Amino acid sequence: KIYGDMYLDDPGSDFLDRLVPDPGPEQAGQAVFTLGAAIHHALCAGTGATQFFNAVAELARGAGRISIEPVWDRAGLLGPRDPPRVEGGVVREYLGLEKGLNRTVVGEAVIECFHVKDEWVDRFKKMLVQGSGSSYTTFEALGAFIWRNKQINCYVIIPYFSFNGPYQLHAGLKPSRVPGDEMVKFAYSINIRKLVKPPLPTGYWGNGCVPMYAQVSAKELMEQPIWKTAQLIKQSKGNARD
Repeated sequence: KIYGDMYLDDPGSDFLDRLVPDPGPEQAGQAVFTLGAAIHHALCAGTGATQFFNAVAELARGAGRISIEPVWDRAGLLGPRDPPRVEGGVVREYLGLEKGLNRTVVGEAVIECFHVKDEWVDRFKKMLVQGSGSSYTTFEALGAFIWRNKQINCYVIIPYFSFNGPYQLHAGLKPSRVPGDEMVKFAYSINIRKLVKPPLPTGYWGNGCVPMYAQVSAKELMEQPIWKTAQLIKQSKGNARD
């Protein structure tokens, strides 16, 4: 259990030694290894992390220099405007807690993974088009479906979508009893790399995502046509701007 003791908090299984190899230099050129990493958005987003690992891989393969020159300059690119200027109340409303918010501790979240077939998504998106006359992305469509159904089933669902191959929805679930007149929010992250003026440079590897949300009363969410919920999510994207 040498490797397990070195690298893991709970080296309780024999197979952990095989999951955490410690190859010498002679082994590195003869095998392919998969690297998993957890990185906080305070440092960088997925795009930036990918650029960093690609750069390390290029150097490991013997490149004299990396193909995309890294850019940090976070303070200059995304720092406060001078003079400071606040437009709208999006951030304040998102971070604020409504009076009378129930602070009851609900316990540990449960993680589930749902596999959603492409044909199911396509059929649902066509139904939304028939109801509204507008088209919607997969994120907007599934987001509306999940958001409303979490009210029906009295669960809070935090969505994450992976669009490579079969659609996967990773959801954190916890019990939540919400009164009909309470405002409920659908929160997500949106990439602002091309929204800021000027756009962030290609080599910028810091965090390029900001929190965004759509909100409506729990009663409206339950009773309005589901295409209106998808439209609400679609419109909320417009709140991300320079």
